[in-house]
Amino acid sequence: MKQLKISAIAVLLMVSLSQLGFAQPNGCTTSNGVAINVKPEAPLQFQFFPVSLLGIGGGDANVSAFQNFGIQFTNNSGSEQRVDIRIGLLNGGQNIFSRNMEITLTVPVGGPYFVSTPQLLNTSFGGAVRKFGSATKASISQDFINSLKGGLPSGTFIFTVEAGPDRANYSSCGQITVQILTGATVDLISPSEGSQASSLPQFQWTAIGGRKFRLNVAKLKSGQTAEEALANSSQRFRVVLSGNSYQALSGGPVNTGLVQVLENNLTWNPGLSDGEYVYRVTMIQEDPITGTSNEVRSANARFVVSGAIGGMVNTSGLNTIEIIGLLQSAAKGVDIKSLLSGYDAMSITINGDAATVDDLRAKLTDLPASVKWSIKP
Repeated sequence: MKQLKISAIAVLLMVSLSQLGFAQPNGCTTSNGVAINVKPEAPLQFQFFPVSLLGIGGGDANVSAFQNFGIQFTNNSGSEQRVDIRIGLLNGGQNIFSRNMEITLTVPVGGPYFVSTPQLLNTSFGGAVRKFGSATKASISQDFINSLKGGLPSGTFIFTVEAGPDRANYSSCGQITVQILTGATVDLISPSEGSQASSLPQFQWTAIGGRKFRLNVAKLKSGQTAEEALANSSQRFRVVLSGNSYQALSGGPVNTGLVQVLENNLTWNPGLSDGEYVYRVTMIQEDPITGTSNEVRSANARFVVSGAIGGMVNTSGLNTIEIIGLLQSAAKGVDIKSLLSGYDAMSITINGDAATVDDLRAKLTDLPASVKWSIKP
């Protein structure tokens, strides 16, 4: 095996604004003098349908995240007034609520006063605007519940808002149109299915719909399925991180500001021991209001770690492919990949001092464009 010593020199919920604003149809004034403005006036963004949009799982905690998603009341009548509100929810022309929400509110003089839609739906809110008497809570249709069991829904949702001085005299006050992002996916890039990887592989993937991930890597035992290995806590490591890649570290995973180690029961010497492994990446979509989450899994991919290259064992723990990639990105116009074909990275020194891959990455970032490159085996 030829050895190479490397030296370095000095992005739910998207609101349709065309239908919003105080101008009709997203505002009205009841016959007893209460002006109602249906909001938002600016877009909100979520990666999936948070159940708190339906008023589930929270009371006043909803208001901080939904401060622009609800109803604003202004009472210029000169005295406290009662206002009845009815809220419906449609998806593709079908009612999500089998029974719409109806609530009577007392609105003091002045304003504006704001109550978020989720607070209205769960009838839990404080402040100047108060609930009067009993409310008819929304009842979610069984068809919608069934769709939740098959995965969180996507598509266009319309909250309809009606108001009046009593429940026999409702008038439309507008609607809020929201678009839930579709096609949440996680696709693995490397190691690819059936590939051979170094003892310290770099795991990479692409994803739509989230930025928080759980990486699960397990060593396969004879006769095990991929699912059995991933479920066996005695032979795996699991980390939670943000971003679309994870570089395995010599000695195993460690907690950092970006990586949380959930579990580490694999043998590292200093990299992964030889054998067959399987890994999976799970995207964690979180509803920041209720704390509930939805998980989207990638497919499983198997890979083989083998330290024997050219008849010798590389015990350095360095990922040659990663290092050559870093050098190739920095050495524009120089075919580093071809020049280093067949070499295996055994150590890194920078200005005479032993260094890590992270040190090399930082140094390459600082190199001037005029730097000259030479390869010395």
